[in-house]
Parts: sequence; C-alpha cells; structure tokens
Amino acid sequence: MELIKWNSFYSVHIDELDEQHKELIHLINEMYDAMKNGKGTDALGSILSELVEYTKYHFDAEEKLFLQYGYPEREAHAKFIMTWPGGRRHLRTSLTRGMGRVPWTSCFFSATG
Repeated sequence: MELIKWNSFYSVHIDELDEQHKELIHLINEMYDAMKNGKGTDALGSILSELVEYTKYHFDAEEKLFLQYGYPEREAHAKFIMTWPGGRRHLRTSLTRGMGRVPWTSCFFSATG
C-alpha cells in the first residue's frame, strides 16, 4: 500500500524535478512499507540512506535551477532545507540505536522537513 500516490497536484511542471519528486515518493513509500511490515533496522537503515542521498541530490538540483531561472521563493526554500537535516539525523540515530519502531510519519518528514 502506498502512503503517497503521485498525482498532478504535486507537479511543478518541470519534467526533471517532477521525475525526482516521483523518485522521492517511491522511496518514502518503500520506507513506509518496510516499517509497516516490521522490517529490521538494517532494511530501514538502507532505505533511509538511499532516501537521504537522493534528497541531497534533489535539493542540489533544485537549487541550481532556482538560481538559473531566478526563482522568487528560493530563499524560503533554502531555509526549509536548512532545517531538514536535523530531522534526518534524529531518525537515523533512532534506527542505529535500536530505539524501537520509528513512527510512519517519520518517513514522510525525513524527506519533507
């Protein structure tokens, strides 16, 4: 079962970014599925690592496009990104310390803030 299903509401009408957003949704859904099915911390840690790396790649790609085209919300988006890594680190620490189950909402917020 998917936690998030791609639809046109999520589209930014830039093919490159839409494809990256689809991949992020896929990874979030994969993590949700693993958590829902009680997969171990190794499986969750692997998915989380992939999600973290892909999200960094995505944020870098967005930033380049924002600069290239003078996106007016660039600074607000940059502030959002600056707050994101702390949540990511907390989630990874919880997994590596074996602190029990990670709430399903964490897989969404690990990618969105």
